[in-house]
Amino acid sequence: MDFWSTVLGQHLANVLINCLPKLTVEKEQYVVTCGATNAAILLITKKEYEKGARVVSAIPTQNNQVAIIFEKEVS
Repeated sequence: MDFWSTVLGQHLANVLINCLPKLTVEKEQYVVTCGATNAAILLITKKEYEKGARVVSAIPTQNNQVAIIFEKEVS
């Protein structure tokens, strides 16, 4: 018999099922493309940061551009 088949295991499973969705926050991700200069990246990042977003990743693209992936909580 494993832990999840015991009374305590079933109780913990019910607690996790009920509590975990309340702890998660819905987030959306979006991409902003800009020139690959430090000034352009800093400007875009600062504007999005002021809106409550955070940087997830940045990927170089064609034509000397950078795609910055942001994430923001959905309210």
